[in-house]
Amino acid sequence: MQTTSHDISRRSFLAATGILGASTALGLAGCANDAKASDGSSASSDSSPYPQYDLPGRLSMSDFEASAAQPEPINEFDSEESYDVVIIGAGTGGVPAAIAAHEAGANVCLLQKESVAVAQGTGCSCINYDQSNELGAMHLMHSLREFCSFRANWELDKVWALNCFEALNWYVAKTEEAGLVKDVDFKSKDLGNFEYPEGNVITTMYDFTGGMNTPTVKLAEHFGDDVNIHYECPGIQLIKEGDRVTGVYARQKDGSILKITATKGVIIATGDYQNNDGMLEKYLPNALPFEKKQSNKTGDGHLMGMMAGAAMQTIGHTKMIHAKNWGANCTLLKNSPFLAVNMNGERFTAEDVGFYYRNNLVQYQPDGVWITIIDSEFGAQCEAMGEKPPTLEELEAVGEEGGVYKADTLEELANAINVPADALVATVERYNELCDNGGDLDFGKPTKYMLPLTTPPYYALHKEFAVSAITSGLTTNDKAQVLDGERKPIEGLFAVGNCSGPFYGSIDYPMDIAGLSVSRCITYGYVTGKYVANL
Repeated sequence: MQTTSHDISRRSFLAATGILGASTALGLAGCANDAKASDGSSASSDSSPYPQYDLPGRLSMSDFEASAAQPEPINEFDSEESYDVVIIGAGTGGVPAAIAAHEAGANVCLLQKESVAVAQGTGCSCINYDQSNELGAMHLMHSLREFCSFRANWELDKVWALNCFEALNWYVAKTEEAGLVKDVDFKSKDLGNFEYPEGNVITTMYDFTGGMNTPTVKLAEHFGDDVNIHYECPGIQLIKEGDRVTGVYARQKDGSILKITATKGVIIATGDYQNNDGMLEKYLPNALPFEKKQSNKTGDGHLMGMMAGAAMQTIGHTKMIHAKNWGANCTLLKNSPFLAVNMNGERFTAEDVGFYYRNNLVQYQPDGVWITIIDSEFGAQCEAMGEKPPTLEELEAVGEEGGVYKADTLEELANAINVPADALVATVERYNELCDNGGDLDFGKPTKYMLPLTTPPYYALHKEFAVSAITSGLTTNDKAQVLDGERKPIEGLFAVGNCSGPFYGSIDYPMDIAGLSVSRCITYGYVTGKYVANL
């Protein structure tokens, strides 16, 4: 058994978050049961499989219970390897980072907790600079920051805006090299003509059959030998010598500890923390009530980074809580302001609320459900509201299995969706009365959207919500360097994708740029992989 000494130091964190750690080595001195966090609060009162170590800042032992990250210092290992670049996480950002670093001449290791590469999302987009200009792109990013209450880091957003076209063209070429075929395995289409007085932007969207998991797995299979993928081998603790991260400890499938040295840098690409309730309670408690669409997203990279001195993004974290089942029921009438009721058959809001905000409303409603009610005039009403309606055939093709119900009476519709019939009838009667009287005295919805429901058959679109992603994490700069609490880069440590930020800033994920989340991961993976390889 070999041993090594290293310093897992605790940097000072922003006082605003209560994170005031000192730069001392993480050792056994803090393992008493009444251990205190570096802000003086109790580290944890929860039962835990680990001894109670003195943890930095707001971390508690419960944060590690769901995670592969290990809080107690590792002083022994069973084997060791050395590479130029080590990437933790074979997903939407990690796989492109590994391939880009390899192409730039680096010897690369890619660690993956799962037995295969894993990705999420349905597609990605970029600014098409063949049809756009840079000034228009800057206007678009200014609009994005406005949506995010100007809490997004402009420098981070600008990296995406200026590099996404090159990155996604490179990515698509790599998927074709790996065997995917355009118009069979993926399609592209131009979207979103954003017009500004000084410039315009056209975005190009790439949709992959089977979602982003298809190209991610294919790329990992094709380039796996080049980038030395270690499957079922999660990173569990960063190695730090002085102020520099020099590698990572990983736990192999047989339980043995592998020490991996990174001579140029470690890139964290582990995704979000939606499956870690301890972290959700601290950073995003309003996501707790919702079902989680992903698994094994346990904040491993966030925790390893913070144990090595990284600062968590201090502003409110951005959540992506969309439809539980992303299908026709989700996309049909997604933003339409038709009457909505809860499981009590009662109206609960003005319905002219963007799709990305609706989770904030349903969290207070029974079962977190939004039920859109329309009648057979919905097509004409959509056109009256300036929207392109789905066809009747598209609506009915979804059927009850997809959450679309049809009935000749409101009472029958109520029974089909399991809400009280008398309540639904009373709600529709009240809504029609408001429409006839020319104003929404109950919730203030604009009068142009107040269109009555009087013509059967009636339809109900039953929409449930679930966490798709959390798009916030460790504080980074425009080089994807992870920052400490004094906003200084931690040497040798980088983060890309959903474990980094603040690329956004609003509590909810903006949907004006389709596929932005995936594109951000790919772009930063590509740019950062090349950058670290060339250090």
